[in-house]
Amino acid sequence: MVTSFPTQAKTGAATAEMIAYYHDEHSIAECAAKFGLSYRVMQRKLHRAGVRVRPQCRPTPAPCRPLPRLAPQVFLRLYNGGWTIERLAATYSVSYWRARNWVLGANGVLRPQQILVPPATPEMCEAYQDGLTIRQVAVLWNRAYSQTRRMLDGAGVEFRPRGGAAMATPSAEVTAKYRAIAEKQLSEGY
Repeated sequence: MVTSFPTQAKTGAATAEMIAYYHDEHSIAECAAKFGLSYRVMQRKLHRAGVRVRPQCRPTPAPCRPLPRLAPQVFLRLYNGGWTIERLAATYSVSYWRARNWVLGANGVLRPQQILVPPATPEMCEAYQDGLTIRQVAVLWNRAYSQTRRMLDGAGVEFRPRGGAAMATPSAEVTAKYRAIAEKQLSEGY
């Protein structure tokens, strides 16, 4: 059985074609795709052939809005006027952290983040008022403790004092009643 290997003439002609294609201002990646080679193999072939490989260049980033030459107090005034850090960042084409540092650099105090929670259902409020703890209400409605507490607080529920010894444990009937209500509400998508 005879195996044929490419002759030196054939590989030399192919390399010459690769070099010519590269010198026609095509990138190494384009050459590699045309000749069915990997980027690294194409790069080695060009290097071994004595071709000075052009440095890899990255695409030029899109022109961004120049950084403003405003005093830091202007940014603080905008922030205190109701702008969010996200809005400052988007307006001046900078990252969130740069905009945040502008506000802090002007001796600004950051507003607390407002986490929106859905309102508590009347059934959640009733369950708490009937003796269930916040933790039990949270488990029944599949919520976090802190979120349940904020929901109840937002609904205007008056909280009991802390302390488990003075508290009476709710009856099994009360717990079962609210478990059924919670399961129904969760199945409806609340």
